[in-house]
Amino acid sequence: MTSKTHLQIKRPRGCGILAMASVTLVWMAWLVDDWRRDFTTNTAATDPAAEHPDQRPLRVDRLAEQVAEAVREWAEQRPRWKVEQQEDTEGGIRIHLTRRTRIFRFTDDIHVTIRREPDSGETTLTVHSQSRVGKGDLGQNPRNIRDLVRGVRERM
Repeated sequence: MTSKTHLQIKRPRGCGILAMASVTLVWMAWLVDDWRRDFTTNTAATDPAAEHPDQRPLRVDRLAEQVAEAVREWAEQRPRWKVEQQEDTEGGIRIHLTRRTRIFRFTDDIHVTIRREPDSGETTLTVHSQSRVGKGDLGQNPRNIRDLVRGVRERM
């Protein structure tokens, strides 16, 4: 009777581990947007040719300072996002943000450049996001960019 009880206890543990592994794999598959990119690349940047509109540089008819304020306000209201530094440059404004992932607390560095275009009078916001750790990001860096651009666009 003791050996039968012992076997009954081990089986549910094995099933629990298998269930957790299955849930983890499904969760990872759900996160991956681009199977060619997300396991091998840990960086992303806005690109004028990007398919998703929120991954393209944002052009607005506002002053660079107003766009920088919108970036800071948006980041300060988000959990796991933090404004690290802002600096004025000759061509515009640079803002360094960080974002920590929910479960493993990995840090991504997000660098925002805001520039007033002298010929058009528009202000352009470009973003570069990079993970500090790992070879792939499971699509987190493109999501960082999309979230930020979408949030700033809504504030403009």
